[in-house]
Amino acid sequence: MSDFVAITLRAPFDGAEPALARRWALELERMLGDVEKEVSQTPKAGAHWHWASDVEIPLRARANGITRETLQHVARVTRSGLQAATLKGPVEWPSEFPPGARDRARKITNDINEAEVFATVAVTGDADVTLEPDFAERHRSLHAKRVPSTVEGTLRSLADRGGWTEGRLLELFTGRQIWLRLTDTQGDEAAAYFRKRVIIEGWVAYDAGGYPTSVTHVSRLMARLGGRLTDYVGAAPELTGGLTPEAFLARMRAE
Repeated sequence: MSDFVAITLRAPFDGAEPALARRWALELERMLGDVEKEVSQTPKAGAHWHWASDVEIPLRARANGITRETLQHVARVTRSGLQAATLKGPVEWPSEFPPGARDRARKITNDINEAEVFATVAVTGDADVTLEPDFAERHRSLHAKRVPSTVEGTLRSLADRGGWTEGRLLELFTGRQIWLRLTDTQGDEAAAYFRKRVIIEGWVAYDAGGYPTSVTHVSRLMARLGGRLTDYVGAAPELTGGLTPEAFLARMRAE
């Protein structure tokens, strides 16, 4: 049985304004937090809700008052501006990409770097363009905080990056995504555990809250055997010293 609970709100958004989908997503997340606090009678919600699958933002427009060729050009300039924002070095913006658009492109780029995701921009009739995160910049500040440790969760994605393999792990208790850097050999080995629970040992970086964010120099990758920490609480009520499993693990990581 899966450890996760999902809720999906479906609606025919075809033809709707982009702000509507954004508002629904934010309000649904806030609503879940409100209900959790009421049900658990706690001042703060503990669940971390996240997208359950890859997210697409398909926007389209009909040539109304301008030609289709002009509309196609607008989409292509926008794609080029997004691509320019993610490239390393001085940014060379398209000449028709104004300051306001540049600010919005930078915000998307910051999100891509922070979340360490590969995004794709597709324009009708053209080949897709991939927006890559700046891993070097993201992990430079985390390198000093890395310690030998282990993480556990479900292996959610693997991608060949030419000489190494990028992976994503969904941590068991928090549902947070952990970025993995694996060798090609480890990537081939990890393929056998795709969408299964695994334990990964290596140099782990942690954020200020004590939660793992990424793993490099992986020394061991194996399938998870046995039960979860929560499976043993009944047999040993004081196993976590009165803490929740999440708080207990966070404390252990911080020590």
